[in-house]
Amino acid sequence: MRFKALAKLANDVVKAGALEALMKCLEDFDPSIKQVAVRALSKIAAHDKSLAKSIVDAKALPLLVLAIQQPDLPLKMCTS
Repeated sequence: MRFKALAKLANDVVKAGALEALMKCLEDFDPSIKQVAVRALSKIAAHDKSLAKSIVDAKALPLLVLAIQQPDLPLKMCTS
């Protein structure tokens, strides 16, 4: 039951337009802000294929790749 509630919440977050804000966070200079955005997008995508596709459709992947490639330790820990 809990997983279904979290999946619904993730879906509501996407429907509310949060992907655009999370993508802006991926471009921030502060590594901790990028880390939170990477983690949020990761959690959203993990729920189901349609949510993962919404992240791809929002063109967030290039920003995610750039964020992951940066030498900031918190990001590397977040994506491992």
